[in-house]
Amino acid sequence: MNINLLPPHLRQEEEKFPWKAALLTFALGWLCAFLLVFGWGQVRFLEQRLELSQPAKEQAQLVLGQLAAAEKRLESVSRAQRSLWAHQRSSEAFGELLSQLRWHVPEDMWFTSLEINETGRFLLTGRVFSLAGLSRFLMELRQLPQLQEPVLQSTTRKDAYYEFQIEAKAELLQAGGE
Repeated sequence: MNINLLPPHLRQEEEKFPWKAALLTFALGWLCAFLLVFGWGQVRFLEQRLELSQPAKEQAQLVLGQLAAAEKRLESVSRAQRSLWAHQRSSEAFGELLSQLRWHVPEDMWFTSLEINETGRFLLTGRVFSLAGLSRFLMELRQLPQLQEPVLQSTTRKDAYYEFQIEAKAELLQAGGE
């Protein structure tokens, strides 16, 4: 043991060991090491999860692509269905017009062609033995609600019959319920 007998203002005290600073440095070192190891573990864990999620991501992108293609097909099918329904209504109305027309055809008349286009232009070509029958038929056509403004376009005399052509505006879509 050392005893210092010098007066206090001349005493040179031995330096004490800085226990507080050393303990604080030691604790900070352990804390840094723990955080470094823990952070590295977290990074590895997240990298593994990311690696495991890559196939799921690719599968999700594939499913999204299939979904987009399916939506396009659905839209295409919906358009086709709407078009089919419109044609079906038009066909039903056309069938109704033909069923009404058959009751008005005279016995000495027959049709050679019947055309109708998208705009509703109705063109009827046929043959008849007498002009009186054609005149009665034209008057009865004017009574049909699906035909508007039926007009005799032409008549031509052939051997024992007349060829005729009648044009009208057909309202088939409105008659079909659209």
